[in-house]
Amino acid sequence: MKRKSGRNARKGMAAALAVTLAIGGQPLSRMTGAVPVFATEAEDAGDDLLIEDTGEEVAVHEGADLEALRAAQEQETEAQTDGIELEDPQLQLEPASAEKLQEYLDNLNQMESPIGSDGELIIGRYIKNVMKELGYTVSEQSFHEGFLNEAGVDAPGVNIIAERGADAEERHRDILIICTHYDSRTSPEEGDPLSNDKSGAAVLLEMARILSYEETDTDICFLFLSGEEDGLYGSANFVKSLDEEHKNRVAGVLYAEAVGYGPEYVYQLKTLDGQENDLGNLVREEGLFSETMILPMPGGAGTQDGQPASGSREEGSGQTGKTDEESENAAAQGRQDWNYTPDSQTGQKLFAEAGLTAVTVCQNVEEAWAGTADSLISETDETEPGEQEAGTAEIDMEDLQKITDILASAVGQIMSETTASFLH
Repeated sequence: MKRKSGRNARKGMAAALAVTLAIGGQPLSRMTGAVPVFATEAEDAGDDLLIEDTGEEVAVHEGADLEALRAAQEQETEAQTDGIELEDPQLQLEPASAEKLQEYLDNLNQMESPIGSDGELIIGRYIKNVMKELGYTVSEQSFHEGFLNEAGVDAPGVNIIAERGADAEERHRDILIICTHYDSRTSPEEGDPLSNDKSGAAVLLEMARILSYEETDTDICFLFLSGEEDGLYGSANFVKSLDEEHKNRVAGVLYAEAVGYGPEYVYQLKTLDGQENDLGNLVREEGLFSETMILPMPGGAGTQDGQPASGSREEGSGQTGKTDEESENAAAQGRQDWNYTPDSQTGQKLFAEAGLTAVTVCQNVEEAWAGTADSLISETDETEPGEQEAGTAEIDMEDLQKITDILASAVGQIMSETTASFLH
């Protein structure tokens, strides 16, 4: 259940570009050294991609006048809420679209995409086109790890970086990184589901679409990593490119992969040491809220009798939370989701080792994957919906929508200028 809001006017967005089935244009360039922020080489954005607090990086969609759009939103808000006391001042995000998620998955799953392959270049081009259409500033970070592509050439891995500067009236210098990988294994084995796990990339594309309509007081970076399946090469090269100034500005790294496989698979929060952190707790709170459909307490979300509750986000605290009562209600449902577990296998490991707050959100599907062939989208399988073979794990669109909404809501709170800086 979504929390009530006085701002729910949303603007339509053009459909994302279809996958290009042949590589054209200029070849991807090799990394030539670090440049400001995350990019090594920019496309259509000039040489300097340093995210400043001017908000000038944010594109206005479809030529609409931003002031006119805001005025229309305010006018509709006044008409809808005149004389009504809102239960929660937070923005209500547009729900994730099953149609868009399916479109993204279909295009991302057109082919395998091992590091340095033609398939990775094609899938990468599709991701870049979608993110440009959504108004993000897109660049590439190329790196070589000695992998040979189909033609026997030492082709580079390519991290895709899509950025958006803060555009709220009051802005922080925080940078939030939301990332996943879009590559598949170089030598997949039978039953290896991660040879073609693109659900995380689909979720990020839909999150980027939903959040593109919202103002942000935090600089946002969507990061699609290459070479993760064969040794976390994408995250290693990205972390290595960060200078101390920008490391100090990173409020958190949210890594998503292996998500959307259905309600029978438990969601986990993976950190390097298995201990909780503020970013993971924020995701956990949104997940528990979604599971139990808890209504906000009187006086607003995160309050008890109109006063801030224990763990709620207050000015300067850098934290956002549900009330203790809400958390207890969630625990009473017997859910096993959102527990922390140690992790040294996903990209969050390298971000954490660099001193950044990082968490991976994923489902525990390893047992279902063991000894089975890949089975990604139920609509493309021979089995009828609800009749998947024992031991396989298929994308469940309702679950994919749910996790997209959970992660978008968590990020939306960090973006909102009603919340304090997430950095301590």
